Amino acid sequence: MGRPPAFKETQKTWIIGFLKRSNISYTCPGRKDAVYVGKSVDGERQYHAKHYLLWYIKEIVPMMNEEIQKQFQPDEQFKVSYGSRVRFIKPISYMRYRDDMPETTCTCEYCENLELILSAVKLACPETQCDGSTASLMKNVMFDPLNLACVNCECDVCGIGNEFYLNLIEDVGAVEEVTYHKWVVGGKYPEKQLHMVSGQEAADEMAKQIRDFKRHNYNNIRQHIELDNLKTSLPGTNSAIVQVDFSENYDNKQRNEIQCAYFGHQSFSIYTACVWYGCHNEYPADVCLTWSFFESHHGKGPVDDIGGKVKSTVYNDVKAGLVILGDAQQFAAYANKRVQATEVVFVGSEEIHNDHPQIPGKVP
Repeated sequence: MGRPPAFKETQKTWIIGFLKRSNISYTCPGRKDAVYVGKSVDGERQYHAKHYLLWYIKEIVPMMNEEIQKQFQPDEQFKVSYGSRVRFIKPISYMRYRDDMPETTCTCEYCENLELILSAVKLACPETQCDGSTASLMKNVMFDPLNLACVNCECDVCGIGNEFYLNLIEDVGAVEEVTYHKWVVGGKYPEKQLHMVSGQEAADEMAKQIRDFKRHNYNNIRQHIELDNLKTSLPGTNSAIVQVDFSENYDNKQRNEIQCAYFGHQSFSIYTACVWYGCHNEYPADVCLTWSFFESHHGKGPVDDIGGKVKSTVYNDVKAGLVILGDAQQFAAYANKRVQATEVVFVGSEEIHNDHPQIPGKVP
């Protein structure tokens, strides 16, 4: 008979949605990062962008159980164990473990710098209670990540009287020297600079980064919660949510290229958009738009999936010799035929140049 299913279908849907959250997994935007997941009802081959978990399973399980208690009624709650979690993930071909993550690009400056200094502190001060993990640190220095009093260190638990935080700063300050790396932006190129400082200087730098990260983390979580709320409570008429992003350029490579072509390819800029909308009776003459920006480096979502799927589908056909694309207009026309449920619109350079004077120099 075999093992019974670990979860019901509704529970599986919720778990997959949780795993796809931008703060839980990283969505690969590249054309080579799509995984074949089977055929649709119409017989079309379907691909799904790879998702790499940002946490280890032992870290995700308590996070998931905590979220289940918040979102589900007592009679609908279920428990996720380490074993059932592993059994559930293995068959999902596009969901990959953290250790399988390739060289990562487009990571967040705040998150990466805090990870770098925490790793250095763990090496320089092994007796400290900090294990070098940002998630573990935040659990100890912030009681509620969605409470502004906690974020601003103004509550009784997260303020200057936090015992874990005070002990950590004291332990680091007592070290003679700390060596850590930090990404510095502002010059011609971003640099990962090496810093060799005293323990007190490292403690001051870490304290500043923790304060900045708490606010950054709050903005990130709050924005995605509000976006999800807007999707579920979208008015039924004349309302829409549009999420836009810039995808990596598509390099127009050909099958069996000559040597000279290796050093120069046409590149097509791709801007992706995903729209959620309710029913509409008629389009209003006057449209009111509200433009909101995601927290820095954390605006990933379905738009990345769209770009990766379009590029991988087209490039797979190019490698198979099914099509030869000469320019961006041909790329858009072919992608429209091959990728279902996605509309690809070609915008030429002349059109962009003509409309450029109408674009305001500064967006409020």
